[in-house]
This record gives sequence, C-alpha cells and structure tokens, in this order.
Amino acid sequence: MANWIIIVALVVMTAVGLLLWQRRKNATQKTQKKSLRTYSKYRSVRVHYKQDACAAVKKLKDKLILSQNAPTLPLSDCTVKHCLCKYVYLDDRRQDDRRSPLVRFFVDSGVSNCRTGIERRTSKRS
Repeated sequence: MANWIIIVALVVMTAVGLLLWQRRKNATQKTQKKSLRTYSKYRSVRVHYKQDACAAVKKLKDKLILSQNAPTLPLSDCTVKHCLCKYVYLDDRRQDDRRSPLVRFFVDSGVSNCRTGIERRTSKRS
C-alpha cells in the first residue's frame, strides 16, 4: 500500500514539473517573438495622462507623434512631483482611409490602371 502512495506521488510531482516547464517554455517563446517584432516607420504615440497632469503634457492632448520623435516622459517642463504620464502606442498615425470613394471604387473593382497608354509629353509639337 505504501508503495502505491509513493508511485502516485512521483507521478503527480512529474506531471506538475512538466506542466511548469511547458509554461516557462511558452513564456520564453512569447518574449522572444515580441523582441523580434518589427514596427512600421509610421508607428506613433499619444500621451495618456491623469486629471492632475501638468500643463505641458495637456498641450499634447489628442496629438499623434511619430514614436521616434516623441519626447521622453516626464517632459522637461513638467511641474508634477510624481509624473504618471505614459505613451499609448499606435501602429500607424493615420486613423482612417484617406482615399476618395472614387479611387476606392476603382481599386475594389479590379481596375488597375486608368491610363490610355498615349503619352502626351512625347508627342511632336509643330
């Protein structure tokens, strides 16, 4: 009877060990994938701040800044003792599709080139 208890305990400990090892392996793979992520050159940031933020950061309200041009936080003229401001990262500065509906129609319908093929600039002038 005592042998069965020891065997069951070893099996449970092995299962728990394998589970912990697998979880650790998955966490390591996720952090490696994050470090290899490439970002768009148009990746931008927006400042997120609390109600009691300084006036300097409130000037940046709703402004999208390219991440490589974003100033470090806290800002140099910050007046708050413990700054809690942070950046919210966006993949692209653009928030909407700026193409006109007509261009979108031609792209969606499969028309790739609306040109006639006649080059007006090379025609001979008299």
